[in-house]
Amino acid sequence: MLISVVMPVYNEERFVGEQLNALASQECPHPWELVVADNGSTDSSLEIVESFRDQIQRLVVVSASDKKGVAYARNIGLEASEGEVILHCDADDVVGDGWIEALSAALEENQLAAGRLEVEELNSGTWLKQRRAPQTRGLQERDPELRHSASSNLGFRRDVYDMVGRFDEDLPGFSDTDFCWRAAEVGAELVWVPEAVVHYRYRDSLLGVYRQARTYATARAALKRKHGVPSVDRTVWRNVAALLRVVVGTVPDLLRAGPARVAWKWGSYRGRVSSA
Repeated sequence: MLISVVMPVYNEERFVGEQLNALASQECPHPWELVVADNGSTDSSLEIVESFRDQIQRLVVVSASDKKGVAYARNIGLEASEGEVILHCDADDVVGDGWIEALSAALEENQLAAGRLEVEELNSGTWLKQRRAPQTRGLQERDPELRHSASSNLGFRRDVYDMVGRFDEDLPGFSDTDFCWRAAEVGAELVWVPEAVVHYRYRDSLLGVYRQARTYATARAALKRKHGVPSVDRTVWRNVAALLRVVVGTVPDLLRAGPARVAWKWGSYRGRVSSA
């Protein structure tokens, strides 16, 4: 059984070496390949990737620069992969020891699997952790039939991809949630694999926190529209009320949780308003 690890990359020269070191150290009884899909990096990310050819036996680098977006990069990586089992990770995180073996083992008997996101190792002591509650599980549910997980720690068998199709490149975000929901609709159950750990890295600037929150809010609205999930009617008065809640809570949040929390709430508000 060949395992394909698909990793999109875009200007991650600060972190991609750490992730590649972790991948190069993986021990697995099955052969595996790493497929790096470059989304048009302009820094030294690709040079760093190429420097690992003597440490990662099967290293495939493909260009995914024709269209911006992580969903497009994942799709290009998937098309270039050859494995029966496909695992996904991100260039700015760090996979834990035994990640490939644990997640791929679960996929020997299951079609879709998600691992645990650990948030302490790469964010220890940072004030950015205060922006929102830690997401340590990585497996979430809209209802029992529609479990979903972030693509930073997600795996599935190729036959699931053949049934479900590509990650939706038109969504501004949450293409991984959309993929999981569509997989559930064709009968692929998402199982939880706590032994498959990915050390998740938070955004490390206030602007990055704000932009991520804004994107999440916009993407959440688009995802709901696509799947027919009822959403709050964003009238002018509702937007004014939401703005007042953010404004009133800014000082208490700043004193209690710090500036990252404030940036997250303002970004979420801006994303909700723009997608109304």
